Amino acid sequence: MSVDHTTLDRVVAGCPGRWTIGAADIETYLAAQVSDTSHREIIGPLRASAGASGVVWVRGEEVAKWGDADAPEMAFSVTKSVVSVVAGLAFDDGLLVLDQPVHEVVRIAEFEGPRRDRITWRHLLQQTSQWEGELWGKPTGVDAQSFREGTEIHGTPPGEGWAYNDVRMNLLTYALTLLFRQPLPELLHERVMEPMAASDGWSWHGYRTSVIQSDGRPIEVVSGGAHWSSPPGILP
Repeated sequence: MSVDHTTLDRVVAGCPGRWTIGAADIETYLAAQVSDTSHREIIGPLRASAGASGVVWVRGEEVAKWGDADAPEMAFSVTKSVVSVVAGLAFDDGLLVLDQPVHEVVRIAEFEGPRRDRITWRHLLQQTSQWEGELWGKPTGVDAQSFREGTEIHGTPPGEGWAYNDVRMNLLTYALTLLFRQPLPELLHERVMEPMAASDGWSWHGYRTSVIQSDGRPIEVVSGGAHWSSPPGILP
């Protein structure tokens, strides 16, 4: 495959300006993502953005680069794609059946009771669970992004409303952690990152409030988004 360097140069020229400038002041930026001032406390590690960066490789050759591509960055919504990869492993292993109610295989209070016991893995993955409650000290109702027009519909059954909600993504990572009975970063490293020869300079964190006991050992349940902590991407 040949490289159209004229087009590539034109595209790359605009890349340095394509970043979320507000993330340079990360705490202020994240505070704006939460609608309730009483729940803006950061409960995990953070890293301010260093600016736009990237690398383009074609058949093993670096053909373009901008910014400091070695600088660690928070991944933000890319986390949801990482979580879906982990869920895909569970599916491949036969542990996860998309339309099975989660409470049938993950027996925790968060999936008990009317409406909650109807939530399936598909609902969690498609962000249509409409789960309401509090997890790791953060209630679903404080996520400001859930209140975009036409998204959050209070009290609707699972599958009948969509909302971009970090607390519900955290519920998914919690359920997957219990399903695998091991930390998700450990699983991701063993099954995905190491086999593809990825860099080992990444990490994935949860909150100081999201440590559980599984098989007699403490496990940190990682976050599914970045509103109160760092998802995949930050270096140790």
